[in-house]
Amino acid sequence: MDSSTSHYGSPALSDIDNGPPDLTDQLLNSPESRFHAAYLFMRFFDIVFGTQEMRQKDKVKGLGLFSRWDIDGSELVTWDVAIACLALSVKLHRDFLAPLFPVYSFQFEDLAPHYIEYEDLEAAQRDILFALSYNLGGTPQGILDELWIALPSLQRAALLQSRLELSLARDLAHSFRGRF
Repeated sequence: MDSSTSHYGSPALSDIDNGPPDLTDQLLNSPESRFHAAYLFMRFFDIVFGTQEMRQKDKVKGLGLFSRWDIDGSELVTWDVAIACLALSVKLHRDFLAPLFPVYSFQFEDLAPHYIEYEDLEAAQRDILFALSYNLGGTPQGILDELWIALPSLQRAALLQSRLELSLARDLAHSFRGRF
């Protein structure tokens, strides 16, 4: 296999970088995708390994990914989960159906420091969806809205800040009046 193709015979990332927007563009230009992938990663491991009570409830019993845990080690499984979280996040935050530009699975697979097969990536995504009860969440906007409602002091602080900014803008406008 030459350097211009990946392990699936698809064009190498360097060839695609010169073409339509790809995974690199998505991750560089979409902080929502990066945040959401990290958020999914933390939620997944919190659910799977978070508390003894959760482990005793057998909530994660159906996860196929962890059959590899003892064989390959925790680092490989962690990478599989990280790559799968990126894939799910990009799928959620990017319009990729025709005529738009898709992000191919080999682009995610090439991010891992080890060889990850398509089936492993799909299994990791299924495990994440199962563990999160198919609730990918969204942005922290819901949490921020609840804090806004629950904390009148936050509302007062924001109102005070906006009044101070308005006052400062008026003072600056007044001081420059007549000078130009």
